[in-house]
Amino acid sequence: MKISDFEAIIEKQFDTMVKKVISDTAKNYRKQKARREKHEFLLSDVAELESLGTRDEYGWDSIEIEVVGLEKVKLYNEDLIDALTKLSKRKRNIVLMFYFLEMSDSEISKILNISRRTSLGNRKDALKAMKQTLSYKEES
Repeated sequence: MKISDFEAIIEKQFDTMVKKVISDTAKNYRKQKARREKHEFLLSDVAELESLGTRDEYGWDSIEIEVVGLEKVKLYNEDLIDALTKLSKRKRNIVLMFYFLEMSDSEISKILNISRRTSLGNRKDALKAMKQTLSYKEES
């Protein structure tokens, strides 16, 4: 069966129209995507995302511990508070100064009038004791 010239013309016109529709759809998609990329961004790209939120603070869900008269550290985790209160005052102060006040062992040793090595040793001992306290709570 031979296709007539009229059918061949219709076929070519349809083929051309389909290609144009696909091409225009692709162009519209690229334009829309580019427009969106100008105005949208990922939340993970926002460096100050934490500062956008707030935290309600109530007296019953936190405790303040004064660190060697320097400043008070506010703690919220009950297990952490329990583990810290079981430590001696010196070891508790060393842990709080190192992890919460972000002081180095040298700075801690100067404030407490001990050697840097003693500060490091006390911190390691305190962390072992806290780990035992926390792991005992998990088993219970």
